[in-house]
Amino acid sequence: MANDDDLFDDTPYDDEPEPAGPSVTGVVVPFFVAGAAALVGLLVGAVAMWVLTPTPDPVIKEVPRNYTDAELQIACSPFTEEAETELEEAVTRVTSLESRVSAKEQEVADLQEEMARRGKRGAELVRKLEEAQKELVSLEKRLERAVEEKEQLQQELDITKVELKEQKVQTKVAKEDALDFKWRDFTGSTKLNVCDRGWRKKVENCRETVEAALGPALKAKFGHCVRSGQAVPGIRELEKDQTLPQFAEFIDEEERVLKGWYVMLCDPTLPEAAGSMTASRPPSAPATGGAGDDLDLDDLDLE
Repeated sequence: MANDDDLFDDTPYDDEPEPAGPSVTGVVVPFFVAGAAALVGLLVGAVAMWVLTPTPDPVIKEVPRNYTDAELQIACSPFTEEAETELEEAVTRVTSLESRVSAKEQEVADLQEEMARRGKRGAELVRKLEEAQKELVSLEKRLERAVEEKEQLQQELDITKVELKEQKVQTKVAKEDALDFKWRDFTGSTKLNVCDRGWRKKVENCRETVEAALGPALKAKFGHCVRSGQAVPGIRELEKDQTLPQFAEFIDEEERVLKGWYVMLCDPTLPEAAGSMTASRPPSAPATGGAGDDLDLDDLDLE
């Protein structure tokens, strides 16, 4: 039996482990927690700033463009109407003065005839004749100035009409140039969509086939859609079990590379915009010439 002293022996066992230093986990975890808290704080602050910061109003930039015929007519109407009004007033003044001059000439002639009939120069008659002659001279000068003013106003009005006519022509030519650009863009995109694969010679032959198929008749229908303000026609490929949409037409089903490709056109019954250079030409008629051809101004509706 062991001694009681052994039960209360404070001597440590030789194999009892000594206390170890701080572990890696105990060092890393506090730093990780502090970093995560800082990151969360930054994210919360950024979101709060984004929510509280007012969104600036969008900046609207005006893009320069050509005036339409209607806008041009409205802009020039006040000047034209004012010039026409001034000219009408000048013509009225000339007509009135011509009538007064004629009456005064008749009055002078009557007084001269009366003097010749009496055979003597009465003082009252002489006074009336001199006054009538002075008034006649004054009226003739006023008539001369009125005629000059009327001619000047007529010239200014003619110049204004010519400038307006030239501006309308420039606007119409610009519209046709824009239409020509859209047509070239349409033909280019059609070639790229249809002829998108194959070796070089095959792609070149395909593009030539597509360009030949996009003839004057289709160009006329394309122009009608643009001038009537409808959607610009586009090229599409017919999907399986799909029927051809309304107002669409195949490009050329006889050509293998174009089989299934169609152009989405517009309603051919809608009229083209007023003042169009080719508004009187039916949509089915071939387009002749380009925007750069000579224009007959007498054939354009410029009034």
